[in-house]
Amino acid sequence: MKRKLLLLGFMLFACASFAQKSNTPYDFPVKPGSEKWQSFKTVDDMYAACQIPADVLSNLSTAALIQTCLRYPASSILLIHGSPQLSFDEWKQHFNGIAALLARKDAPAQLLEFYKTVDVKGYTKFKTEIEKGGYTFLLMMIDAIIVQDEIVGKMDLAQKKQLLSKTMSNYNAIAADNLYGFVNHASTGRIIVKLAAALGDEATRSMISSKSMQEFVATGSVADQEAFSQVINRARAISGQ
Repeated sequence: MKRKLLLLGFMLFACASFAQKSNTPYDFPVKPGSEKWQSFKTVDDMYAACQIPADVLSNLSTAALIQTCLRYPASSILLIHGSPQLSFDEWKQHFNGIAALLARKDAPAQLLEFYKTVDVKGYTKFKTEIEKGGYTFLLMMIDAIIVQDEIVGKMDLAQKKQLLSKTMSNYNAIAADNLYGFVNHASTGRIIVKLAAALGDEATRSMISSKSMQEFVATGSVADQEAFSQVINRARAISGQ
């Protein structure tokens, strides 16, 4: 009887712990522009202030962790290297939230559901050019996370098809909007190229196997815009858009 009660107690504790997962994103205590932020002497000081406490991190739901990552105060880290992937790797190295998100088993599914809600025209709710530019950068942050092998590479076939459809729709909207520059085209296009390699026919995979496209997939930097455009057009046929 005691063993049954003990087992029941463990089960209730486990259920309670699961139920306590927080859906509220972490509120970073130090933010750009604050007096504390201005007092930082080194980049390492800034990175240290932008970590999520371990107890908070373990208690965040994956949906809340996604939102937390997108609110990362030192997001300029994504601009410090010559290629988007190198910058992302720097972010992963210096921010425990990204490393934790990539390790979550439900991250691919949660990111897909979140990505479906992304509105390319969302910048229209802002008034200033700085705020609108910040929104285009936010979309790049989302792209930078979801394009990682730990995310898109772990999606099943149905998820990849859903993601391709949404990403292609986003790309078409971005390409038709003067607010977005080629960096946004490349950011969203990199997801498309990765998906096209997995979902396309032999001719599509052959196009993507070229040196320039392989470098693009690996780094996020476009060296051959013509080859890039050709692959995007092939992906349009795959997605029906």
